[in-house]
Amino acid sequence: ALPISRLERWEHTEEARELKLLRDRFRQHMRPRRALWLQAAVVLAVAGLAAFLGFNFWSASTYSTAIGEQRIVRLDDGSRVSLNSDTRVEIDYSDKARRIRIVKGEAFFDVAQEPNRPFTVAAGERTIQALGTSFAVRYDPDHTVVTLVEGKISVSTKSVEGALLPLAPRGEGSSVVLVPGQRLVF
Repeated sequence: ALPISRLERWEHTEEARELKLLRDRFRQHMRPRRALWLQAAVVLAVAGLAAFLGFNFWSASTYSTAIGEQRIVRLDDGSRVSLNSDTRVEIDYSDKARRIRIVKGEAFFDVAQEPNRPFTVAAGERTIQALGTSFAVRYDPDHTVVTLVEGKISVSTKSVEGALLPLAPRGEGSSVVLVPGQRLVF
């Protein structure tokens, strides 16, 4: 027979059994708490993700047309967007601004006047701000065409940081403002 080590002898003592019993009770007591904290963390993470996705889903709407299809969309403020064939736009309205992004294609905008809520259309790196007007924007990755039918619009470009920069010739400090009948191609 092999000699019994001190550890083996100690494992058979009353103190070792009491210690094991205490350790088991502690683990049983802590399991529900640990599971509760884990469940709470998961619930908070899911709720946060749902709130974030829900906010983006409800704050921005996407409208599109297939090849050969045309569509007119009436927006919450009374503005109308006429989508030409193979077009996609994203609408993002808030209490302070009305933003539209043309992902691709061509759209005609008949803008309701709301001076306290600017109406802007982003087409690539260009931003068109409507001043209560009707205009068309054709956006392709290679070029953009803006045509003003009625009213006034201001056309600017975004810098790398996202700020608006003027499109005017070098040295001038204002955006390009179109009047009815003018077209800007860039």
